[in-house]
Amino acid sequence: MHVLHRPEYPTRRIAVRATFLVLLALSSLFGVMCGLMLVYSIDLPQMNDLVRFHPNTTTDLLDIHGKEIGSFALERRVVLPYTEFSPVLRQALISIEDKTFERNWG
Repeated sequence: MHVLHRPEYPTRRIAVRATFLVLLALSSLFGVMCGLMLVYSIDLPQMNDLVRFHPNTTTDLLDIHGKEIGSFALERRVVLPYTEFSPVLRQALISIEDKTFERNWG
């Protein structure tokens, strides 16, 4: 019985190894990206939590006449509605976050 031998092409062997290495690198990158997404998404708040969010504000101490005599807080925040932001601040925030904010549907 006669066995047929295929001729060996060195370029084919190199192409197979290169393809294997590229696929290995892509699957490793995909795994790393999935792992990072999982790690960083664990601490994200849920939408319902954001609706009920009330930031810590400063507690003001008043005397019997209503005059402020002191204040204390863990975080010194002043809560303002969006309408009280200066137009320059609004434009700066929008330009940093999303240049197409006022033109897109989202």
